[in-house]
Amino acid sequence: MGVFETHDDPEPGSTNSPDYPFPPAAQGTKKQLRQMSPLHVEDYTGFKETLLLWLLTSGKTPHKREGYSTTTVRGTHYKLEMAYRWKWEQEEEYTTAFTPEDADELVEFLMEQTPKKDHWIDGLCKALKRLFKFFTTTRGKPPKTYPPTTVAGTSTTSRNTN
Repeated sequence: MGVFETHDDPEPGSTNSPDYPFPPAAQGTKKQLRQMSPLHVEDYTGFKETLLLWLLTSGKTPHKREGYSTTTVRGTHYKLEMAYRWKWEQEEEYTTAFTPEDADELVEFLMEQTPKKDHWIDGLCKALKRLFKFFTTTRGKPPKTYPPTTVAGTSTTSRNTN
């Protein structure tokens, strides 16, 4: 499975936690983590379970404990899976950290180097904003505001179509 393949439904007969209607780490992600270290699978799975539970239960409006729909969380989940696999390949190491600068670099790469559609990249931007909101809410980092169709200033409307 390549870095930019994002969909991974559970295998028939697999058991997922009742809190997660899909696996916390996609097969492609698990495979990439195992190439680094078997312990990374456990660490990343724990990170993603915490993130997914937060998205489902309070991610939309944290102070009201309103979460996103399962459909929204599923899309966010798979886009973030792709983003992390890209980051690990770029840095050649495992991490759960993701900065606005990383996000800008990824969006710029996708706009210039891949055939991904603008609406897909806009969806990725939303997923990354949700990740940053999770970091802000759960780790006490100060919030950063971005324009609605960008991550940190990169607009998909300025895409190079040459």
